Amino acid sequence: MQSMDKMIKQLALLLMVFLSVPTWVNAQTTHSQQGNTLEVNVAFVELHSGPGWAYPVTNVIEKGESLSIERKRGAWIKVIDRRKNQGWVHIDAFKQLTTATQKISDLAISQDDYLARDWEVGVLFGQMQEATYYSLNLSYQFDTSVAAELTAGKVLGQSSNSDIYSLQLTMHLFPDWTVTPYVSAGGGYMHIQPHSVLAQAETRSHTLMLAAFGLKYHLARNFVIRAEAEQALALTDRDLNEDLTIWKLGISAFF
Repeated sequence: MQSMDKMIKQLALLLMVFLSVPTWVNAQTTHSQQGNTLEVNVAFVELHSGPGWAYPVTNVIEKGESLSIERKRGAWIKVIDRRKNQGWVHIDAFKQLTTATQKISDLAISQDDYLARDWEVGVLFGQMQEATYYSLNLSYQFDTSVAAELTAGKVLGQSSNSDIYSLQLTMHLFPDWTVTPYVSAGGGYMHIQPHSVLAQAETRSHTLMLAAFGLKYHLARNFVIRAEAEQALALTDRDLNEDLTIWKLGISAFF
């Protein structure tokens, strides 16, 4: 069990270091794909007046013409040509457009959905001290940078099990990056239940003060990989409060 917990901790740390390296590169790639002029690489592309097949075709852009991306709604992309004609292209046709001879990736297309998300739900696994940790997380995004997150976690230790509930405010430092660093702070509650085999063991409850740093990687479509290091201060009725470190690694989906 200890070797597994140690491996989880090392994997979480490795992922955080690994993902922090390409953060700037990913950000530049996303901006260049969404801001540059794209060339039509098929016979023609039909522009609809709205984001749906029911909207009439208002313009036809022929091969060799250029388009710029405006925004995305569902499976439709709004584009504008060099004559300032605007219209909507279905995502399947949009993938045929090229920039520097490279097809636009699904990741770039779904980036607007990621920034416009309202809710995010996920699971995290990791280690708290020498114990196994897992949690269910639900967050609401107020805007592209600020979110509130509710967490219900479980800690499985050798001498006791614990339930942790917390509410934190999260700030995404660079929300438009594919790999997004974030910080969070808040409070919570920890209930510790010793194993029944221990003599004179008492059930305890502590108020928690929490702070965390993490990274989110927009994997594809509606999925995000997440790595986090959290520091918790348990306010006890003893002479000294207790410092706790939690390493987490998991996946979430947004909608």
